[in-house]
Amino acid sequence: MTSWQSLCILGFILAPFTTSASSSCDASNDFGDTCSISCPEGEAAQCTDGGESRQPECECEEDPSSSDEDIHTSRVLLYPYKESSLMDSLEYKTASSSDSSDLDIRLETETNIEEIINAKLNGLKNYYLRDQCYEKVVGRKCEYEPIPCIVSSVDLNYEFGLAFDCPPVSHKSCYDVKENVCKKISGKLELGQGIKVQGEPEVQVTKDRIKAIPQAAMVMTTKFTNCSTEKQSYTFKHDEETRTGILYSNTDTLKSKQGLSISANVGINVGFIKGGISVSRSESKEVQASKRSDESEYLTKTFSFAEPVKVSELTKSISEHSFLKQFAEAPYEGTVVVDGPIKSNKSGINKLSDVFPEEKDRTFRFKGILRVEYMAENHISVLTHKLSEDECRGKFLEREDIPSVITGNQL
Repeated sequence: MTSWQSLCILGFILAPFTTSASSSCDASNDFGDTCSISCPEGEAAQCTDGGESRQPECECEEDPSSSDEDIHTSRVLLYPYKESSLMDSLEYKTASSSDSSDLDIRLETETNIEEIINAKLNGLKNYYLRDQCYEKVVGRKCEYEPIPCIVSSVDLNYEFGLAFDCPPVSHKSCYDVKENVCKKISGKLELGQGIKVQGEPEVQVTKDRIKAIPQAAMVMTTKFTNCSTEKQSYTFKHDEETRTGILYSNTDTLKSKQGLSISANVGINVGFIKGGISVSRSESKEVQASKRSDESEYLTKTFSFAEPVKVSELTKSISEHSFLKQFAEAPYEGTVVVDGPIKSNKSGINKLSDVFPEEKDRTFRFKGILRVEYMAENHISVLTHKLSEDECRGKFLEREDIPSVITGNQL
């Protein structure tokens, strides 16, 4: 991987990559001097403001983005160097050479708790689960039942008054002799309904204190020229809209078919810059182990600053104010111990902990990254410059508002 490609991966985490640098730019100094340049194909424009002590500079340089390397795109979770986002799912460029091995790539994983538990149970010995009962024929028995015989003398020779005797008659009845027979059925234990979390999930972060990384400075510069002979005043304003807040992203999640809810509170102590001073701030977020991410506290807000500025006669005033956007990321790892009922059996085993008494055999892990984004404002700075008659010739009152964004190595 070339050094330029490494810088791209580190510096443009939140934006798509471009394959060419800017071909034109312009610059100025505090006295109103300007320069601009447009460069031919294959060269990049480089412009530097002059400030108060020198002239602005504009020149063309060879465009380092011009490369014949074969580029392909992959979509992964990237864990690069410290100035890059550990969490964002992004598209990045990798060369076809083996240089791409410099990147630490983490794939997302998902663990189904019930499937893992039943797989563990299936690896154990067979247990006495139930009885299977049925009727078995063990013999045959026959019985004789007499049949009564009745002869009516009326029907038989009534006129002679005779009666006849009946010979004995019997009926043979046979049937199977059965008895109830039961046999033991053995098999694998299975997890029943009602799995639950035992105790509280535990979460650990990599560091006790995370240092925030400057991401971008949103700057507003106002130049006010007062060529009148009286003092003037105006209201300096700076408004910026951006997303800030706290969110998490799980790389290793836990799923449950029974809808088991697993949540834990992740807390970090962040050091960030406010008004040029390092400030410590504690943040916490409830993490759901079954969700990929949660942005419920990651909101778009408008940050505003306003302050009156007075400008003396025959004076040029340059007022500057900035909002500094910073982010901090803390990888965390959580563990949760579960227990639950075992389906009905004859072995006297009622709970998962009866089979696996040690908690380590019922412990599941989830991992993720907590990200916090801040917007902190710096103090306003005001520079003044006395104007000569030549500088004020043809001028009276002039105001220019110049918004800009500073990123990367300029911060």
